[in-house]
Amino acid sequence: MLYRKLILFNSIVFFVLCLFIELFFGDWFSENNFGYQMRHKRLLNYKIEASFNNEKYNFIYVRNFFGFRMDENIEPRDIKIVFEGGSTGDETPLPEKLTIVGNLNRLLENIDAKLLVANASVNG
Repeated sequence: MLYRKLILFNSIVFFVLCLFIELFFGDWFSENNFGYQMRHKRLLNYKIEASFNNEKYNFIYVRNFFGFRMDENIEPRDIKIVFEGGSTGDETPLPEKLTIVGNLNRLLENIDAKLLVANASVNG
């Protein structure tokens, strides 16, 4: 009987502490919580000026709600191919159309494939 009371008391304390922590830190239990690694890599929109091969590029670096490097707000269930990688896949200093994924999407458009490659690469 004592063990049941002890387990009940500890369970109540645990859940109360979890609720307190959730209120303090927020979004741990939300549907759209992508974890601490992705929180600062979503909804980005900033200007980049870079030069490669004697060409200057001025563009807006964009990451959508889901962390994909694309302007479009596409539903994840509509994406058929996800490109994952590190900084070599993200290619931050290049405009989206010149990245690996941009070239793949242009190739797929040219052959009339109904596929979209989403760039989920993040810098290390």
